[in-house]
Amino acid sequence: PVSKVSLSREENKTFCSSEGIYPEPELTWSTIPSSNTSLQNRTTVLQTEEQLYSISSFLVVSDSGSDLIYSCTVRTQRNKKRATLRRLCEYFF
Repeated sequence: PVSKVSLSREENKTFCSSEGIYPEPELTWSTIPSSNTSLQNRTTVLQTEEQLYSISSFLVVSDSGSDLIYSCTVRTQRNKKRATLRRLCEYFF
């Protein structure tokens, strides 16, 4: 099952990852509040010799002009875990 989901941010990308999972997981991104724009992301799934899976994804965060909470959910048939990260709007004067 999924035990932990990690989120981090670097420049305009938000990264999500989880490891040591069985069976094969899937990862989805969402925002709170919901955003009409599609979330551009790239997800990679790897399997170890022990038949466990690692999943990682990054989301390209655009300057949307609003405060959003980005949510990453990793799920298997057995359970799911979610992590959230708030992106505060930055204003330049």
